[in-house]
Amino acid sequence: GPDFLVSAGARLTTIFLLSYLTFLAFTTVKTNLNWKDPMTFYNHILKYNRRSIRVWNNLGMAYADANELDKTINAYKEAIALDKENISAPPHHNLANAYLACGMKEEAIKEYKKAIDIDERFIYSYNNLISLYLQAGRHAEAIPILEKKLKVSPNDNVARDILNTLYKLPKK
Repeated sequence: GPDFLVSAGARLTTIFLLSYLTFLAFTTVKTNLNWKDPMTFYNHILKYNRRSIRVWNNLGMAYADANELDKTINAYKEAIALDKENISAPPHHNLANAYLACGMKEEAIKEYKKAIDIDERFIYSYNNLISLYLQAGRHAEAIPILEKKLKVSPNDNVARDILNTLYKLPKK
């Protein structure tokens, strides 16, 4: 009678819930595999959206953290190629850092300059560019970068001190 129907209904409900929970567990494990590390995560996103400047830039940063410089450089170049309006400074800055890690100082200088041209408030590129110029003894090239940086960041006393020191050096 009715007890059998209740019992059968309870069994079906239990089977359905267990099946559903198994499905959810499987889906969770599968999704977690995509999150195992940043490179896997960003490459997974790129399967669905290859036009994201941010994702390519972040993938480059993940490769840089893993010291995979060829892949780092390629990811940043992809981000830059997608930036048709030339509005994203970080990929240029990060590409410059990758070039620097490879010992490609002139290429790094060009990319730091591009980052500054795109966003004059992107302080990180100023610091690295100034450092490269000073290390190479290229003081005359460091001066306009320092002056520009001080317009953007007028309270930067370190930059001001370096600039004042450079002004006092004899001209070559």
